[in-house]
Amino acid sequence: MLTLEQQAVFYGGLLREEETVRIKRDDWWINTPAIMVKGRRDITVLIQGDIHSEYTQLSHIVRWFVQNGFPVICLSQSGSATTQRSSNFYQVGGLHQFVERDLEILDEFGVGRVITYGSGIGAAASIALASEYPERVAAVIAVNPASLISQKPWRLALKFLASNLQPVEKDFDPPPTSRVSLGAAVKELLEGAVHLAASDIGLAYLVGAKCPVLIYTGHQDYVFPSKKLEALGRLPNVRVLPMVGFIHSDPNSEEKMIRLGRNALRELNQLGVT
Repeated sequence: MLTLEQQAVFYGGLLREEETVRIKRDDWWINTPAIMVKGRRDITVLIQGDIHSEYTQLSHIVRWFVQNGFPVICLSQSGSATTQRSSNFYQVGGLHQFVERDLEILDEFGVGRVITYGSGIGAAASIALASEYPERVAAVIAVNPASLISQKPWRLALKFLASNLQPVEKDFDPPPTSRVSLGAAVKELLEGAVHLAASDIGLAYLVGAKCPVLIYTGHQDYVFPSKKLEALGRLPNVRVLPMVGFIHSDPNSEEKMIRLGRNALRELNQLGVT
């Protein structure tokens, strides 16, 4: 958790609300930490983590959107929340469970339409939310999205583990929250997270999404190959935007996140979303 001093730096002194939202179903439950930062714009940005995310990786993009006047909800993806998964939580149907979670969080904070931002599994969940509830999502910003390309699970697991060894640019010393250890990443993969990431279950959601979807991919991300993601740009509502220097372990670099944020805002302005 962030200290009060770290929160003041993290959010620029803006008002914020904190909640732990519990969603319970017959065969699964999830407690999700979520933080909301108020803003002057009419549309809120919902920011999701990737599969191992804590607020460390998302701090720069949260702050960038806040500084540009957007209200922001930042939620922890299931790797950081307390969960009890059904047997298919990360397999067929798993994205729908993320959608249910996200919808309840939006209702908890009294938020209507959002621009939803996600990285990895969070990007797949963002696309699924846009597909199932088009009236709640104005646009999607998907960074290195998982679950759009079918891959061998064991091979993808090795890629995930290798990506944890890649050098990552850090701007916080120490970072606002503790970095997830390699051991924790291995445990998450062995528990089944890789199955959803290795599937193309999210592709049907992408085809069904009617709002603009901006897919950001880096040629240095060898977990979800950029060339295969670029092929999805043939869909009428999808724009694939390569980003120089992006690897799967991003975003920890402020410079990269500002560059991505500026590009996304320019694209959304041209599309009439913001």
